[in-house]
Amino acid sequence: NDGVTEWAGWSFANAKWWIQTAGDQNRSQFKKAVGTALIGDGDEWDDAAREGGMQSTFLTTEAISLEGIMEGSVVLRFHSSWRPDACCGGSQKAVIEVAFDDGDIEEILRWESDPGEFFHSDDPAHWNETVNLPISNPAGAKVMKLTFSYLDAANNWWWAIDNLIVAGEPEPIFAENFDSLELDAFESSSESGGDGTDWTADTPTGWVMTRADDHGPTADGDAVKEFDGWTFLDPASWTATAGQGRAEFTKGTGVIAVGDSDEYDDLADAKFNASLSTPAFSLDGVA
Repeated sequence: NDGVTEWAGWSFANAKWWIQTAGDQNRSQFKKAVGTALIGDGDEWDDAAREGGMQSTFLTTEAISLEGIMEGSVVLRFHSSWRPDACCGGSQKAVIEVAFDDGDIEEILRWESDPGEFFHSDDPAHWNETVNLPISNPAGAKVMKLTFSYLDAANNWWWAIDNLIVAGEPEPIFAENFDSLELDAFESSSESGGDGTDWTADTPTGWVMTRADDHGPTADGDAVKEFDGWTFLDPASWTATAGQGRAEFTKGTGVIAVGDSDEYDDLADAKFNASLSTPAFSLDGVA
């Protein structure tokens, strides 16, 4: 007396067979399903005698490795067919939870059949939907597990899932944003508009700035020291002193590395020829 055995909890079924055995009722709209799908179907479960109450069923993945994945970059993508219903002693719900390294469980998706904050309507678009769910994986997390729950269902409708993908951005091999550098005020008479934390010639640890033999003034006079080779600037100060479209570099924030031959020769005609090299970084583990 547990209802239809095949639907007494999460089941794996051929999507075409599911459509046929259930008499369709818009299940065929789940066109993104291919082959076997994961299905919770309170409507079909209720088609045989059962004891009273509702069905709540849970399915947890194996541990999914996050080794080498950047913090906060994981996305769960899946195809979904959700047809809500609240009647007949039940009100089906869909929930996805995540746990990192067997730690606390966090709810990352909730759909409910009753109108309210989590209502996911009986819109035909939800019968054949692609869901992209960002997951905030914390720094240092090694593995995660996902739990899919079909809750509080009686003679309602269904939630079916197929084609799950978990993806994340790989951690960078090397990264530097220059923001640890301490900046001083502009000194040259040609530079103005800064706020006193404008520039430095000091490189980050391990970096090397090299001037070529032909770098420097080509006539008598002093070149602008703030731009004597690659230097590091607050982009707001750089824009204030130099203008001319530099403000368009909106992606540069904090401290940026700048090679600026235009500003370098503002006191005397000068040739700019300089390079900036990173420290050595490991390629161990890179395919």
